[in-house]
Amino acid sequence: MTPNAFSEGPTPVPGTLQAIRKEWETIYAESALRSPFLTFEFLCLWYNSFAAEDEIRIIRVESEGEIVGFLPMQLSVQAGRRVLKSITNHHCLHCSPLIRKNRETQFNDRLYPTFHEDGSSWDVLRLGPFFSFNPEVRSVAEPILSASGFRAGRTVQPNYTINLQMTFDEYYQHVISSKLRTNLKRRRRRLHETGDGTFHHYQQDEAVAHFDDFLQLEHSGWKGREGSSILSLPENYQRYYRHLVRYLARRNELHLFFLDLDGRPIAGAFGYTEGEVFHWFKIGYREEFRDLGPSNLLLLDIINFLMENRRDIKRFHLFPGFGVDKHRWINEDATTIEAFLFSNSMRGRYSYAAYLARERLRTVPWLRKLVKRFRSDEKGFLLWSASRSR
Repeated sequence: MTPNAFSEGPTPVPGTLQAIRKEWETIYAESALRSPFLTFEFLCLWYNSFAAEDEIRIIRVESEGEIVGFLPMQLSVQAGRRVLKSITNHHCLHCSPLIRKNRETQFNDRLYPTFHEDGSSWDVLRLGPFFSFNPEVRSVAEPILSASGFRAGRTVQPNYTINLQMTFDEYYQHVISSKLRTNLKRRRRRLHETGDGTFHHYQQDEAVAHFDDFLQLEHSGWKGREGSSILSLPENYQRYYRHLVRYLARRNELHLFFLDLDGRPIAGAFGYTEGEVFHWFKIGYREEFRDLGPSNLLLLDIINFLMENRRDIKRFHLFPGFGVDKHRWINEDATTIEAFLFSNSMRGRYSYAAYLARERLRTVPWLRKLVKRFRSDEKGFLLWSASRSR
């Protein structure tokens, strides 16, 4: 099945997944982590959108004859290497394993031996990214990776989160700097001097009805010009988003926020909830109103709204990256972790050497200029290696 092989109707089930459907849905119904990204429906949506049928890999983890969990993955060839990776990309950064309730220890104990049993089918295995506030990060802890029997590595990058378990006044006065408060007050005053500024929040069917407004808003600025807006993406990506917003709306986990000026949206945010976490996923604003700082004003309004109206939401996740100077808004430390395993194949050993070299080069400023040339040479070697192994 190609990534374009479904319509606006119900998401079809790839043949590879039919055999595990009943067991997957049973474990999900019993699991402690009821994430929208662990349902069988979402699993089919992701694979239909981003993977060919022969790339689908479901790692079945068993302990004492019982299935204790599944880890969905994708096998693809990249620069001559067979890469087995978590089902993540820039449009979905969630890759938690599905684990039977109260079987977390058995899952972690058996995960890497399961990879060993299939170690000849891949050269590089990439797990993650995982967020430090989620429990599954235990499965990629350094001692566990070291004991896996493979060459292993990890990358740890900054992430940005806000602990919402305080009043908005406490957050505003003690977390946000005086400089940022002054800037926000000035922008808010200019907004009201310009016209009538209003905040809107939509859920369920209302959010779906307003999603096109968000798409147009996001596409109107630099994202549209640079080709990174949703409306600039290939058709299979756009269908993924249309399915995703309807799916999240049915579960009452979709949230759209807008800042309007005289009835016209000038900033918007697309987010969703996952348990006790609100994920602030996509934003857009009209560049002619940049001087009003509409994205920052909307972000402050959303934080205020959640603190005052959704006490069940404990954490605000801004994701990695540096948009809107995220470090200025956070009140806790968080990281994003990605783990790598390298097989004993020639390509696996070379990939591990390349990984070590890249990590060392990143710590030496004057050597960073060599990274581009190094990667070019690495790609050439791997392509040559792949042709020799045919």
